[in-house]
Amino acid sequence: METRKKSPKEILDAIEEQELDEEVDRVRALSDAELDRELEQEGVNPQELRAGAQDVFEKAMRRRAEVLAKASGEKAPPQDARVVPLVPRAPARRRFAVWLAAAALSATVALLLAMSAATIVAKWEGGDKNIRVGHPAPSPAPVQPAMDAGEGGTSSPP
Repeated sequence: METRKKSPKEILDAIEEQELDEEVDRVRALSDAELDRELEQEGVNPQELRAGAQDVFEKAMRRRAEVLAKASGEKAPPQDARVVPLVPRAPARRRFAVWLAAAALSATVALLLAMSAATIVAKWEGGDKNIRVGHPAPSPAPVQPAMDAGEGGTSSPP
């Protein structure tokens, strides 16, 4: 792999970018009071700066709302209205898929409950724990074995 030698301009640009990144990190770490002090030392009024930033933000939000309204065919909001961004709704296909999945899950649970209703009722009432749906209950009296023909029974002649 061959590395290309950077030009002096590219090297200076990289150094400036690194210095800017470090300055951004430093300013982000400042408290509000420290930031206000630094702005005042540079001759900037912090309250005026914040008010101007709020105006820029509100204009940008109004412009965004107008563009979105034009794209969706809705009427643009009045200019003096405060714009509050709303979370967009999920597309109709996704909402339909979620409802369909919920209905399928509910139907599956209902089917499983219906198939094992006898077992559930038996366990609830404290009955036989080995009951199976569709199988007859064991008989309470033991079955008598069949008698052989030579033990007092009737036999047919040979």
